[in-house]
Amino acid sequence: MTRRRWIGALAGVAGVAAFGGVGYLVFRPGPPPPPPVAAWSARPAAGDHLPTGGLVHTCLLTEAGKVLCWGTNNFAQLGDGTNQISVFPKAVAGPLPFRDVDAGDSHTCAVRREGSVLCWGLNPRGQVGAAKDADCIVGGLAYSCNPAPKAVAGVPSAVATGAGADHSCARTATGAVWCWGSNDRGQLGRGRDPGSFAPVEVSGAHVTQLSVGQFHTCGVTRAASVVCWGWNLYGQVGTTFTSEKCGPNPWSPTPCIREPVRAEAGAVRFTAVAAASKHTCALAADGRIYCWGANRLGQLGTGSTANAPTPTVVTGPERFRALAVGTDFSCGLSAEGDVWCWGDNAMGQLGGTAGPSSATPVRVHAEGRFGALGAGANHACGIQESGAVLCWGSGTGWQLGNGFRADSPVPVVVRGDAR
Repeated sequence: MTRRRWIGALAGVAGVAAFGGVGYLVFRPGPPPPPPVAAWSARPAAGDHLPTGGLVHTCLLTEAGKVLCWGTNNFAQLGDGTNQISVFPKAVAGPLPFRDVDAGDSHTCAVRREGSVLCWGLNPRGQVGAAKDADCIVGGLAYSCNPAPKAVAGVPSAVATGAGADHSCARTATGAVWCWGSNDRGQLGRGRDPGSFAPVEVSGAHVTQLSVGQFHTCGVTRAASVVCWGWNLYGQVGTTFTSEKCGPNPWSPTPCIREPVRAEAGAVRFTAVAAASKHTCALAADGRIYCWGANRLGQLGTGSTANAPTPTVVTGPERFRALAVGTDFSCGLSAEGDVWCWGDNAMGQLGGTAGPSSATPVRVHAEGRFGALGAGANHACGIQESGAVLCWGSGTGWQLGNGFRADSPVPVVVRGDAR
């Protein structure tokens, strides 16, 4: 691209000057764009240090243990102590190193190497795990938020974390799960207990891997089964067990499961699970992916658009080693290092060309092999074996990290300084 086009994409930043009086604009050349982010010097292990996205922001854990975030920051979800947009990756404030990070809708949580949990961003329901520090003013309205990382007290020796819409969870070294925030859909796994600003332990959930969806939570047990709890309007918990009714509106309750239940997958053994908003997917030991829940746009990858209340295998011959899910789409990382996606493609989430949704996997158009994969609401990102970070899909909140506020149906390089 020309420098003039780059400056135009970053309208309002330093380096753009306009002079009136003669009826035309004069552009002062700005600095060149930053180099591509090199988050890793070698291929990361699939399943570790994934890029992670919220509604309109993205975060990443680098090899050095630094957390980088970029995109929209209206609720202080980037963790830099401000609510200013960052079009390129910016380091989260706080002592290093980190070992895990997960972006929720409009808040983010991370685990430091020694086991403490920090969260920041939107906080009206206690999803940051502490009282608010400030009010974020958005559209003239005040919202409770925490602009800088805040320690979550009470989680012993955390090793991983997850963030949803209005709740968060952490997994400890022993496999115990602790959650905090809203429980109006049963997402804390504590029965009818009210929501909590402090972590509460989930009874009956000891897991080797954890994933927090928008309003439900899932984990993989030591017995290689998947357990889930929370909102179940579309069958995203994965069971035909009769749900009770709950929700934030007592006059219009929806189905939910308030305590952990096993997803009904027969003898299938799972190694990983990914919870989205209205659907869930899990990776089986044989490399197949199973999905369940809502399927209006083909996000279950079954070749149809019929919902499935229990795990159903994704069509196709590919075998996968990692997976990621967005609002209405899903992706898998194949054993060969290719990324395949299926479901909604309205904003280019499938990483090929703009076009209709697909109920079967299509390969993301990118040169080079991927080593890790993650997704936000309507975008996805991957780390290549070279260490480069690529993103595709919705970019209207600057969440693709390439300096443009625009969707991209093909992967673009994330730019910035990861040191």
